[in-house]
Amino acid sequence: MEDFNDKKAALSCHQKATALIGDPLTAAAVDKSSWQNQDEEGVDALTYLKLAVSLDPENCVYRLDLYTAFREMGNRDAAWQHLQEAFRRHPRSENARLGMVNFLCGKEKHEDAIALAKEGIKTDSQSRAMWFALGYSCLLAKRYSESLNAYLKALDLEAPSILAGHEHSDEIMSAFERAIRDGIEKASRGLAEQSIPDPFPRNP
Repeated sequence: MEDFNDKKAALSCHQKATALIGDPLTAAAVDKSSWQNQDEEGVDALTYLKLAVSLDPENCVYRLDLYTAFREMGNRDAAWQHLQEAFRRHPRSENARLGMVNFLCGKEKHEDAIALAKEGIKTDSQSRAMWFALGYSCLLAKRYSESLNAYLKALDLEAPSILAGHEHSDEIMSAFERAIRDGIEKASRGLAEQSIPDPFPRNP
């Protein structure tokens, strides 16, 4: 009964936090000052998130939200701690794995990021997000051929659902493929920033 009450209290805390800042897993961007937004009782969003995690430590969403909060506030050590813990407890969570890949890329641990992305693809070979993460990780590691193949696979998985019924779908698909190939080629020659735009961006 106590566990049920803790989970219920954790849910309430999380709901209060998201009411103050919006849902960090779906919002395009959350201003770092938003985590200090307070309710009428003087409690801020970050405090509510910490309470939610302490009451229900197995909840992956709460912990990933806390990771996002610390990351946006510039506390990378705390962010990394909660991201690692989320992934340790929920290794099959795509959001946790993608967070790990992105964080490792930021720490220039590209080979570790590649390995994690490939493990994710073994779990779900149809994950567009994981293929895109692999492409980005390989690009940063200067493994250009692998990067190109991963980006094209991501595009192949996503485009049909986006372009279904469009009279110029073939031309659009070809344009996306050319843009990706051109971007990889320029990066390999050191002529461009090592970044390929996602044709179908998603929120982290």
